[in-house]
Amino acid sequence: MKRLLKYLLAKESVQKILAVLIAGIVSVLSHTYRFRFFGVEGIKKYTDQNKPVLIAFWHGRSLTLPYFWKTKFKGKKGSAVFSDHKDGRLMRNICAQFGVQPIVGSSNRKSVMAAKGIMSALKEGTTVAMTPDGPTGPRMRLTTESLIFFAGRLNIPIFIFTPSSKNAKVLKSWDRFMIPRPFASVDIQMSKPFFVKKEESDSLEKKDLLEKKMIEALQKLDAKNGLSKIEPQPKDLKRKSRL
Repeated sequence: MKRLLKYLLAKESVQKILAVLIAGIVSVLSHTYRFRFFGVEGIKKYTDQNKPVLIAFWHGRSLTLPYFWKTKFKGKKGSAVFSDHKDGRLMRNICAQFGVQPIVGSSNRKSVMAAKGIMSALKEGTTVAMTPDGPTGPRMRLTTESLIFFAGRLNIPIFIFTPSSKNAKVLKSWDRFMIPRPFASVDIQMSKPFFVKKEESDSLEKKDLLEKKMIEALQKLDAKNGLSKIEPQPKDLKRKSRL
């Protein structure tokens, strides 16, 4: 039975149907949430002028991003990087329901397919979102240098997207995926712009600093909402592919 389920979930036709259903559930849930936004004016200074930005967020906090983008940045071009992994294909189909355009391929800058898509989107003024710890972890670790590389080479700011809620279910999955319960109050925190100089495009120190800021942003907002502290997984942790 388990093998049959894995086989079915891997089929693109089944994933497309699931994506429509999941997107519908996410949309209904999101309409019940009471959102509180902090720091959004910073990123809007760029998007209102159709200037490109990079949005960084942890895989476990991806639920509210598509709806957030659709409502707060209506009519603005937005893309996200998805792997061609089974997880990535499903998320790609879900986000497409909210108007987020997919960039397919590994988020690693060494992936030619993804790199070309990211470069092209940013040069066109499109906002690009990335989960640096997806799709397989380790949790809350920058497993790719893409954010720093593209921010430095194209002189584009990075904004950290952090959602949290007092009334949320945090799953025991590898990424500690958070699902706010119906009618919950949801806080959305956007960071100040994080800049990378061109000569810092390959800087490990800059990469570590961004990772630190992303971890601190999540833990601080979670503490404010009374959630248990989520710790990053070890950097050298290896994970197997999952559905």
